[in-house]
Amino acid sequence: MRLTWLLFITTLVLFSFKSEPKNVNRSDNSYVIGQIPGLDSFETYNDLDQRMVSIGNSLVGQGGFKKNRSRIFMQTFLNGKQSSQDPAFYRGCPTPCYSKIENDTLKIKVGMGFFGGFGFEIKIYKDHFASNYFFYTDDVKPYKYNLSDKEFTDNLDLRNEVDSLILDEQPTFKPGQQLVGYLTFVSPVWYEKSVGEKMDASSIKGRIYFTCLTQQNGKY
Repeated sequence: MRLTWLLFITTLVLFSFKSEPKNVNRSDNSYVIGQIPGLDSFETYNDLDQRMVSIGNSLVGQGGFKKNRSRIFMQTFLNGKQSSQDPAFYRGCPTPCYSKIENDTLKIKVGMGFFGGFGFEIKIYKDHFASNYFFYTDDVKPYKYNLSDKEFTDNLDLRNEVDSLILDEQPTFKPGQQLVGYLTFVSPVWYEKSVGEKMDASSIKGRIYFTCLTQQNGKY
């Protein structure tokens, strides 16, 4: 499915996704406070960003889309080879960015969804972070975490296998901070039904720019 049309119909259905990532046996990484590469480009609106402004403002609440947005660059791989995908991911696909402060944790989500969708969650703690990639589809159950799993599912939540995070300043874990970040990631492999009994091994890698106005009780 091409994703450019989803820029116009992004919904909050995506953020009712409540499962926990399965592959959580790896330790969290420390984040870095410093200069974010390519930030000037992210701060300049392109035509895809402009298309998201009106609908984004209605979704993210306080600060509007300008203060709560992301740009996702992503490559997909099928059975070890790069596969074709929507050109928006090469240019940087814009989505709303949501934040929520829970005690000493800042949670950030970016993504989109409409009868299926995807997103990324970043949990920022005092001196470390964790990130995961999640996605779902409606009406069918084509996915498995592992080939040995007996049941298929309509959603997966995957702890990223490799990730790094740069923030422009130290998080205060208080509402009202305009925080900018840059996440790079490589997902683990998951499995999906193909033709007949065949199973395809899929994975992604990429980078995400995001900015959010931190909120205590955001639309998360």
